[in-house]
Amino acid sequence: MRKPSNDFARVSDAQRAALEGLRTYAERLAEKREAALLNHDLAWEAEKRRFQPKLQNEFHLGRITPRLTQREYRKLRAEFAERRRTIEDRYTTKKKELERVKDLVLDRFNERANQPVKSKTPQRSVRVRDGGRER
Repeated sequence: MRKPSNDFARVSDAQRAALEGLRTYAERLAEKREAALLNHDLAWEAEKRRFQPKLQNEFHLGRITPRLTQREYRKLRAEFAERRRTIEDRYTTKKKELERVKDLVLDRFNERANQPVKSKTPQRSVRVRDGGRER
């Protein structure tokens, strides 16, 4: 990622606000990604517990709790792995897009900082004078 130049005085407040907004959006995106993966992993753990051997005295609606077969377990594991990959891909795509936008903003930031500085002192305009009266 490109770094902004040191000439911060010449960069607009809008660009500063855009960079700050992108930073907070990146933080929120990372938090949402972590939460989505955590929820997915908790759901997988709950499904995995269904496969574990049950105690003799554990009942489900008056019957012994049902247990997944090996085929069902493999199918379920593949589905959850695919869901996890999808979640990771979605957030990776969003992160790449965010980095692209951030680079564009920083490029504009550097372009503006590298523009020539106009003089701060006022200059008199020179007007063309006549060569005198013509007779």
